[in-house]
Amino acid sequence: MNEIRHSLLIVDDELTTRRLLTYLLEPYYNVFCAENGEKAKKWLEAGNTADLIITDIEMPIMNGFELIEMLTSEPSLSHIPVMVISSLTEESIKDNPITSGVKVILKKPVEPKVLFWRVEQLLSQAVYL
Repeated sequence: MNEIRHSLLIVDDELTTRRLLTYLLEPYYNVFCAENGEKAKKWLEAGNTADLIITDIEMPIMNGFELIEMLTSEPSLSHIPVMVISSLTEESIKDNPITSGVKVILKKPVEPKVLFWRVEQLLSQAVYL
């Protein structure tokens, strides 16, 4: 019996972080990666979709704040839950009004058990349009 797997989009400019998250999550989910918000935007505009987006904040070209703003302002993408994994403090991220819709903010380096629990929590709460 084939099980339908959720798709995750990891957006981080650090290759090591993308590889680690892919290594941890790929056995359970379809994982796609982008080096920055601009590449994530192009990937989504190409008709691809994700059930959850995991993003860093500090990235070149289009940072995480800009990516989140684009996602929330686009009706066809605004339903996708976003998780932030960053080296910035949670307070500095929450202080930005753009991130008001972000449900989960984790500090780098992230504990794998916490990552799995939070991913599952967000996916179980997601509303699919």
